[in-house]
Amino acid sequence: MPALSLASLVLALAQPQRLGAWVMPPPQGRDIMVLLDTSLTMSIQDLRWNGKPAERLAVVKQVLTHFMRARVGDRFGIIAFGTQAATLLPPTFDRQLAAAMVARVRIGMLGDDTALGNAMGLALRQVQAEGQLKPVFILYSDNGASNTGQISPTQAVALASALGVRVFTVQVGDTPADGTPYEVPAYRGQQPDMRAIAEQTGGQYFYAASHGAQEAAIRTIGQLTPTLQPPPHRRQAQQLYIWPLSVGLLVWLLALWPPLARGGRRQREAEGADTLVTLP
Repeated sequence: MPALSLASLVLALAQPQRLGAWVMPPPQGRDIMVLLDTSLTMSIQDLRWNGKPAERLAVVKQVLTHFMRARVGDRFGIIAFGTQAATLLPPTFDRQLAAAMVARVRIGMLGDDTALGNAMGLALRQVQAEGQLKPVFILYSDNGASNTGQISPTQAVALASALGVRVFTVQVGDTPADGTPYEVPAYRGQQPDMRAIAEQTGGQYFYAASHGAQEAAIRTIGQLTPTLQPPPHRRQAQQLYIWPLSVGLLVWLLALWPPLARGGRRQREAEGADTLVTLP
């Protein structure tokens, strides 16, 4: 009995386990910066949502929100731009917060012009270019022609290309970009349009003048920027030490029971003897 109890306790100390299925680690994502044009032309209601006329920016926000909620492992940041560019949300894993911040974007909140170069420069300051998965930008605008700002689109595109940041551009209105550079007094030389921005950074250009086209565009972007699924390195383990521990304790208690019982009986007999009364 003592040997069995000791062996069971030693087995429990060894902490035996039963291995189960492999545990899949969470996917490794990337930084995705979303650049939203909030200039006045994004308020044009030339799209439809649920059968009703809808402004361009409203449809963008709906499609983008669904995309962000489905991307586990990515960090999302939000940049809005008009006459000025502003970081509404630095890159975060909190997809619910990112969706809530997109919902707060409003037409004209940063002016009626288009400072696209500033927006791209601001976004480049937010991302981490190191790592296995390079950051990407998703740019939404109705024409992408920058007409104000301290940074020109040419400068911003050159920096993004040098850092390995791909820019996916989604044009949500007007006529499709034809790749023809444009000139504005704000900058020297010709500036790349939305098609050229995507091509020069290794991204892809989409013309999405409908709700369905926007969904197709974001779906393709998701396929072109997959997350990384690391291989599993550990398995589920069921702890089994409780069984030998229980057996060892039970055997130990059973081994102690007879001496305890005999000791209790002797104590009761002694107490009974002390109570005897001798009659005269």
